[in-house]
Amino acid sequence: MSRRRARRQAARAQAQVAPRVPTYQEVGKSIYSTWTGSDGSWKTLSDLLGLQGVAGPTSLHEALRNTAFLLCSDIVAQDISKAKLRMYRKVGDDRRVEVKPKDHSLAELLALDPNPEHTWMDFWDMVIRHFAISQNAFIAKKITTRGDIRALIPIVPGRVQVLVYEAGGVFYQVARSTMFEHMLLNDFPDRMDGEDMVHVKGRLYDGLQGYSSLLAGAGALSLAAAVQTYQDRLYSGGGRYKIAFTLNEDKEMSNEQFQRLRGQFKEIYRKTMDSDEPLLLENGADVKTLMMTAKDSEIAVAVKNSLTDICRLFRMPPHKVMHFDGIKYENMDSAERMYVSDSLVPTAMRFEAALERALLTRSERLEYCFEFDREMMAASDLKTRAEVVKIGVQTGVVTVNEARRDLGYDKLEGDAGDVRSIPVNVTLVDGKNKPVLDGAAGAPGDNPTTDPLQQPANPPK
Repeated sequence: MSRRRARRQAARAQAQVAPRVPTYQEVGKSIYSTWTGSDGSWKTLSDLLGLQGVAGPTSLHEALRNTAFLLCSDIVAQDISKAKLRMYRKVGDDRRVEVKPKDHSLAELLALDPNPEHTWMDFWDMVIRHFAISQNAFIAKKITTRGDIRALIPIVPGRVQVLVYEAGGVFYQVARSTMFEHMLLNDFPDRMDGEDMVHVKGRLYDGLQGYSSLLAGAGALSLAAAVQTYQDRLYSGGGRYKIAFTLNEDKEMSNEQFQRLRGQFKEIYRKTMDSDEPLLLENGADVKTLMMTAKDSEIAVAVKNSLTDICRLFRMPPHKVMHFDGIKYENMDSAERMYVSDSLVPTAMRFEAALERALLTRSERLEYCFEFDREMMAASDLKTRAEVVKIGVQTGVVTVNEARRDLGYDKLEGDAGDVRSIPVNVTLVDGKNKPVLDGAAGAPGDNPTTDPLQQPANPPK
């Protein structure tokens, strides 16, 4: 038995005998424990999300009350979840074919549902949202006795405690807080082996967990919350400001005048939403506000700045959250392409790599791979999409059936759609730049044949 395997077995044995919620003394050999307090107890949600001692929202629910934060997580989750995850078999160094459900158990799982309670769109929407908010996503693998993956179960990051043992190995302590979670995780132990968990990590610093977006964006969320609180207080009072009465130095108001003025003002101020009755000031009294007006406080600018900061946190173009300041039709397409290449694709690639490592053996990883449908992720307006497909067909990059699939149509019957066009005014060459097909004169040195691709472009009359 190898030393590595022996250490692994020792760590598993230690994990099995340890209590459900270990203390640092009980763990003993544990050199790193995350998401637990100094006494080993479960942390609050603020602790789990890295918000203790940080200015900003104190809970996930408060953060999601910020519409920009909620929309950013919504958009990333929806744009990736609408793209189908496919399994491919590598053919040579530069070609691959999609694996059919009957050819591999994982392809069959991808063609059906991840588990009895979720569709694939539900599943991806949930785990991508987890990843966008906490930069961590946890997926439990339900494995049959034959070693096949039977189901994938999403787990809320706040329910998971990550443990690393000096003897070797990563383990996940999973809490169940609802009956639904108990039902989903009924077949799993409280402490799961690293081989039974898919852990997708982003914004890595320590190599073990991702750096939470809630912690990274605490300043922007705190500013947004302060602006929202100010607006609530301002407009809940009908836009009324705190005021003070002043008198000129040579004026003096009697107690009777003061009491009458105060009573009159309180009554009119109370009815200000329903009445336009004027307030008559006596004895040269003047009114001054004791707080900034909406214009003075530049609420619109503060809201715009906080929204932009939150969008930066998710690498999200502001127009995706319906903020169209500075966006024109001419530059929107460029902004969309940047969003896909800088936000969606890197996130999708992290999930693809994590799934390949967790679901495939080392030998299978040399033969198979996973990939989200990039075309669906980058789906743009119908005109642009049709133009891209048209160019692909005309240049021979895709077949007719592949173009029909991209446009949402069914394949043509038989082999009618498994053809591609080759421009007749282009010469095809091989890897050594030797002409294979001359678009103007046919194949070099060949006699005319019945093959239309071998006939001269302009046969003699």
